[in-house]
Order: sequence, then C-alpha cells, then structure tokens
Amino acid sequence: MLELDSTLLYNIINAATEAIIALDDQHRICLFNACAERVFGYAAKEVLGQPVDILLPLQLADFAAAGPPRIIGTDRSAFGLRKNGAKFPIYAAIARFVQNEQLVLVITLQDLSDQAACSGIERDQHARQLQVYAEEIVEKDKILAEAHDHVLEAAHLKSDFLTMMSHEIRTPMNAIIGMTEMLLKTELDDEQREFGKIIRDAGQTLLAIVNDILDYAKIEAGKLTLNNVEFEPLTVVEDVVGVMADNAQRKRLSLKVSVDPAIPGRLRGDPKRLRQVMLNLVDNAVKFTHQGKVLVRAMVGPATGREVVLRFVVSDTGVGLPKDAHRWIFQPFTQADTGTTRKYGGTGLGLAISKRLVEMMGGEIGVKSVEGKGSTFWFTVRFARVDAPAPEPRTDLEDVRAPEATTQSEPVAEHKLGQDQTAPITLQNLHEITGGDPSLLGEFIDLFLEEASPQLATIREAADQDDAHALAQVAHKLKSSSGYMGAQTMVQLCVELEALGRSETMERVPELVERLMGEYERVKAALEEERLQ
Repeated sequence: MLELDSTLLYNIINAATEAIIALDDQHRICLFNACAERVFGYAAKEVLGQPVDILLPLQLADFAAAGPPRIIGTDRSAFGLRKNGAKFPIYAAIARFVQNEQLVLVITLQDLSDQAACSGIERDQHARQLQVYAEEIVEKDKILAEAHDHVLEAAHLKSDFLTMMSHEIRTPMNAIIGMTEMLLKTELDDEQREFGKIIRDAGQTLLAIVNDILDYAKIEAGKLTLNNVEFEPLTVVEDVVGVMADNAQRKRLSLKVSVDPAIPGRLRGDPKRLRQVMLNLVDNAVKFTHQGKVLVRAMVGPATGREVVLRFVVSDTGVGLPKDAHRWIFQPFTQADTGTTRKYGGTGLGLAISKRLVEMMGGEIGVKSVEGKGSTFWFTVRFARVDAPAPEPRTDLEDVRAPEATTQSEPVAEHKLGQDQTAPITLQNLHEITGGDPSLLGEFIDLFLEEASPQLATIREAADQDDAHALAQVAHKLKSSSGYMGAQTMVQLCVELEALGRSETMERVPELVERLMGEYERVKAALEEERLQ
C-alpha cells in the first residue's frame, strides 16, 4: 500500500478546490491552503499563527470545539472576512481531531459569493419577468374593463331597443284588440263572432308577452320605478279576482278570496305593481289548475313605524311543481318543463318579473309545491301607512265560482267605492289604443256612451227584478268597456255588482246601482269634455 509523505499530503491539500484551514487548540491558524489564499486574499505566511477571528467569526470555532470527540460534520452558513475587509458568504464544514493529545480543528469552506451573484442575477431576471407579467395583467385588465364597458353599452342598447320595439308593438296591438272588441259588439253570425274572439284572445296573449318583455327590459336597464300614491289594497285584491273570474268560470274552478279585516283601508305605494304581481300568480294558479279551487288570501303582517307589511298567498289544487323546480322557478326564461310553453304559452318571465317587483317593494317571494297536488305561492310587500280608518269587516271567503257550481256565499261587504272625488277617467290606455288620433278617440268615446246607457238600464232592470244572472252578465260587459275608458271607479262598482250577481246576494245591489249611475254621469261629462278638446 502506498504511503503518503508529508510533502505529497501538502500538495494534495493545496490542490483542493475548497479552502482548508486548520486551527490549534487556541484557535490559531496552523494550515492555510492555496484555495484559502485565493478566497481570503491573504498569503499563508500572513495568517499562520494568527487567531482565526481575522478570517471567521470566533463563534464558528467555538461551535466546533463544543462538538463530539471526532467529526462534527455540521454545516454552518456564515460570513468570512477578506483581507480588504469585505464580508462574504461562506458555507463551512467543521471536523475535530486530536493529535498527540492536542486538539486540531479542520474547516473546509466554500465561497458563496459567485452563487449569491448568480442568485442576484436570477432575482433580477425574476423581477423583470414579474414586471412583464404585471404589465401584461394590467393590459389584460384594461382590455377586460373596455370589454365590460362594451357589454354594458350593448346591454343598454339592447334594453333601449326592446323598450322602443315593445312600445311600437303595443300601440298597434292595443288598437287591434280595441277594434276587435268594438267588432264583437256589432251584429255578427256565430262563425264571425268566433273568429273575432280568436283575434282578440291572440292579441291579448301577444300583448301580455310584449308587456313582459318590456317590463323585464326596464328592470334589467334599471329604468323601472315605483309609484308612490295612496290606494285601497282591498280594491286591488277584488280587481284581480274580478279579472280572473271569467277564466275560473270557464274551467269550472272555485276562485275564493280571503281578506284579513285588519288590513288598513288605505296605504301608500304602487298599486299597479302590486296588482301585476297578484294577477300573475292568480293567472298561473288558474292556468295550471284543471279541477278544484284557487284560494287568494291577503293578510297583514307586523307594522314597523310608518310601514305595514302585507302578505299575499295564492294556493291551488293544480299540477304542482317538480321538487327540483323550486330552485330556479323565479329565474328568467324558465318554466317547469319544456312542454309547458307549448301547452300553456308564456315567456317564462312572469315569475322573474314578480320576484324583482316584490324585492323593489321591500318584500320576499317563495313557493311550496307538491307535484300533482298543487302549489302555494306567497309574497310580502311593504307599504307606507296612511292615517285612515280600517275597512269594514268582510266575509272570510268570497266565492266567485261558476254559477252552476256555486253554493250560497256570504254578501260582499261594502267599501268606499264611488265616493272618490278624483278624476273619473284616465285616458292613457285609450290614447295608446288610438295612437293619439282625435277622430278615432272620438269614435271610441261615442261607442262607449252609446252602449253604456242601455247596459246601465239593463243593470237597473235586473236589480229591480232580482235577476242575479242578468246582473252579473251585464256588469261584466260594462266592467270591460269602462276599463278601456280608464273609468276605474266604474270598473270597481261593476266588479262588486258582478260578484253579488254570481253569489245571488241582492241586498246591497240597489245602493251600488245608484252609485254606479252617479259615477257614470261623472264619466260621461269628462268624456264629452275630452271629445271637445
């Protein structure tokens, strides 16, 4: 075996690529190889016999001296001191030997300056790369913001277009429906009358779709606002039930209404939007119920200061909803299944619009339903309180079933219709129907006055003869034509008379007839004045 002499060992140590430093038990340098000279900048003869702290922190040697008797083998990151005083990072491994009962420490170390420099370069490169990424993100954010603005602008343009087109469609549709109503009041044979009814019904369906689209476009564009006027909540409920009575009769359904007597007589809010939500729910209930009943309930909730919470519930014994439909039934353009539109029609916007309107009125809307057993839709709304007496107590349930299916029902309680001193007519709807044409407006007024007079005479005659059936029929016809003329008080009086006729409850009929006659004179005077303008 080859024996290495001291000269050869010295040459091997000097050829090492790592700095090697040996210390005696006093931490004085006794070996300093060539690599150590290059790293620290000292010649070996300058440091031999010198304390190690001129090169390394003394605690490093202390650490080595405190180790186990042989090799410590612990790596330590530390700093070295060059001859010029510069501090630089090192990576050191320390071993401990005993020779001739004397402690010898051997330190091998690497200069990490180049690695640090490389790391610095890498950090700079990474920083520049991050800067590039940041600039790209800023640019993409800018592009996304511009795209978002374009989308919003496009959405506004779409909503404006839908609003404009809906108005453009509504005006001729109102004219078609109005003229068809006039046509149906002329002498026609059975086939012609059937054709006229088809035109009218199709026109009303199309108009309802257009109105849904217009309302939804307004809501999406944030342009739909609520009115804030005094109104009678009881009147709104009765109006909705009266409007839906014919549809319920045709299907031989029992349509009942229950009104909490604690509901204030007058509130402040938007009766038009309340009526719209109620009408949508009741219309759906009648539409999707083939036998049984529909129940409309109005209840008063807790009052908060100057506000009153009303809760409305519409229950039916119809087809019900699948369980999974509860999650999305109030989303736009959705219906219970794909066959619903084909079978029942509609846009799938009604409940979505109702939800938004209810939320705008400070309330909530929900549904409970069992498929095949019926549905219960409910909603709450908030209205401002008005200092006025509560309405007179009324019967718990008003039944407006088809006459053939009607059992005796209680009389409808009187409320303050016909005593309103506001304008007797509102001609906005009529102006839309006629497109503002004065001559066509005059024709509508003449036709209404010409037909209303004999209808009123028939109503009076039916009241005198206790003919409940004739009373209900004629009151229903006069209600429709009065609605076109914007004679809302006449409409409500006709609703009362129609309901009393259906229930064959005639005690209050003479009084309501007299009020109807007086209101007609007010309407007639206002219409004649309008025609002269």
